[in-house]
Amino acid sequence: MGPRARVPVGPEWTVMPTYLTRKEAAEYLRIPEHSLQRKDTRTRAIPYSIVGGKALYTLADLDAWVAAHRVEPVVDSPLVVELTGRRTFGGQR
Repeated sequence: MGPRARVPVGPEWTVMPTYLTRKEAAEYLRIPEHSLQRKDTRTRAIPYSIVGGKALYTLADLDAWVAAHRVEPVVDSPLVVELTGRRTFGGQR
């Protein structure tokens, strides 16, 4: 395994490996392992390498995939107005 970086992930991971197995990647993303495998085989959505017959993921690729699926709130949605108490029109408050 390559060099390790210290990342505060949880009590069982005080040192995060550079490459994660499919199981570790699924835990990192907080999704079921079979969902990650389905994304791999059907859509090739998240880049990975195969070493010794196992899929290995990098934190950078996992983080990039999450960032690419970010959903921004609609500014004037009822929830935003309820939470902020403000309504925005044309960038003015």
